[in-house]
Amino acid sequence: MEEFTWEKLKLTGLSSKDKIGKYPLAGLVWAISCPAQGCPVVMGADTIALEKGKSMGLILWIYLNIEGGFSIDGELTIAKLYPARLSLGIKKPRGGDFEPIHSLKRISSSGRLLEISKFKGKANFQVKAGVSTELDFIAAGVRIVNSGLDTLGQLQMGITGEASYGTDSLNLPWDLKTDACFTTSIGAGAIARASANFGVKFDTKWKNISKERGFEYGGQWPTDDEMNSPGWHYGWYNVVGEEICTIKTVTSATGRIWMDRNLGASRVATSMTDTEAYGDLYQWGRGKDGHEKRTSDTTATVSSTDAPGHGNFITADDWRSPHNSNLWQGVNEVNNNPCPAGFRLPTAAEFDQERLSWPALDAAGAFASPLKLVTAGARMYFNGSLGGMSTTGFYWSSTDDGNSPSGLYFDSSTASGLNSYYGYGFSVRCIKEDQFKEYQNHLYKLVDTATTSWHDAKNYCANQGGHLVTISSSDEQQFVNSIAHKIIWLGGTDEGNEDNWSWITGEPWNYSNWDVGIPDNCCPQSVCGGSGCTPQHYLMFYENGIWNDMSEIEIPLPFVCEWDSLERPSLQSAK
Repeated sequence: MEEFTWEKLKLTGLSSKDKIGKYPLAGLVWAISCPAQGCPVVMGADTIALEKGKSMGLILWIYLNIEGGFSIDGELTIAKLYPARLSLGIKKPRGGDFEPIHSLKRISSSGRLLEISKFKGKANFQVKAGVSTELDFIAAGVRIVNSGLDTLGQLQMGITGEASYGTDSLNLPWDLKTDACFTTSIGAGAIARASANFGVKFDTKWKNISKERGFEYGGQWPTDDEMNSPGWHYGWYNVVGEEICTIKTVTSATGRIWMDRNLGASRVATSMTDTEAYGDLYQWGRGKDGHEKRTSDTTATVSSTDAPGHGNFITADDWRSPHNSNLWQGVNEVNNNPCPAGFRLPTAAEFDQERLSWPALDAAGAFASPLKLVTAGARMYFNGSLGGMSTTGFYWSSTDDGNSPSGLYFDSSTASGLNSYYGYGFSVRCIKEDQFKEYQNHLYKLVDTATTSWHDAKNYCANQGGHLVTISSSDEQQFVNSIAHKIIWLGGTDEGNEDNWSWITGEPWNYSNWDVGIPDNCCPQSVCGGSGCTPQHYLMFYENGIWNDMSEIEIPLPFVCEWDSLERPSLQSAK
């Protein structure tokens, strides 16, 4: 028996270069030594001596495959001490390079006494690891057959927000405080493959009589996007975990989901004057850059951009010039949304609906509501001083008419909407992005997690207390199209009454948006099979909003459910 190691293996068609990028864990060789006259091999009716064949056998390879990486778009502080704030760490702006952080600054005593690690921003970590096995059959110095099985596992983790480890006092225990969301993705897969080279020996040389690379068979790894998407992709199955946020939520009387505390607050309010529940004070439209802290420095220099580039409170009636009314709109962080992922600032209308649900229209009613709003006061735009703490509550909304933003105000005797200067520092309470859309006191929801028949879509919406969407005007058509952006079922049919289309709700058929020559009530044999035309009794529209009639057997579609009130239902999943 001869014994080989992979580093010394020098065979035609196989060398250590074949294993670049892999880390060998083991290599086992079973080989048969041939006598001087070679090893006889039967090919057809002839027996040919392989004169140069020193050995033939099997080689088993076992490899470890591993790769990984991380990305950071934020700031990692290694140490921070109060009240003399010493910061050491690194930061990486979006699109920029890593930069060191080092500062020592005297500030008033606030926040945690000592933090030894604090992260703010976004970070992602990914690692892939697996084991590959290969089996090679060698004869006369040539790799005849190669087969293998590659296995791979992938773990991705991400954090968005803030997380710190520290203590409020030398007498208190160290703990982790987070205002962040965590995401995970776990996947695994296996790919089998094989290849073979066939040949015969003439004189002392091998002649390949197969294709240039011989016979090959193998699976295919999915793309990176597929690897990160849930479900099966070739030989790969991935599970995308739900976003796990340390943010706690409450459901209000209107059915909306809110954060259970103000941005920057360390706990849910225990009273309307609970200072631990006051939180930060934001200037309207500014991002989470440090200005919101109640003890941040001030500057009179107005910013000309959406991101001033510092954490000072700007003492002006509008901190930005020219003004930008697009800030704080929706969940897009490009618009300086300071809320966690999936959350946004409420609109003035949403705040007003909450206010009208309180047991009393004053500060006591605000605290008695599920939101437990507090009298956190405000920060003055003209000098940065604090005022109204313990007596008044000021909360920003995202609504802005270009002249003054709207919000919510309450004190011991009243509660109302407000309009004020952009430069004031008010509290922020974030609302979860609504899965429902509102129009003319109706609710709408796109159901695109499943595609189904028209009847199944109709039954699903009915089981949720609503109905398959109906359209009574061009304005409603435009609204439904804005939330769908795809082909969907509509709640119209002429089933049982050919060519007399009606809505399933019984409401008048006062509006239509048919394509030219439609409805034609005909699915051709080439599409629907059968003989002749298959009737088309069900209404759908395309991405551009044009209507068409369709049969159920042509294609399953997503759909929109509609509710004839603003009361939010508890939804079941669509199958």
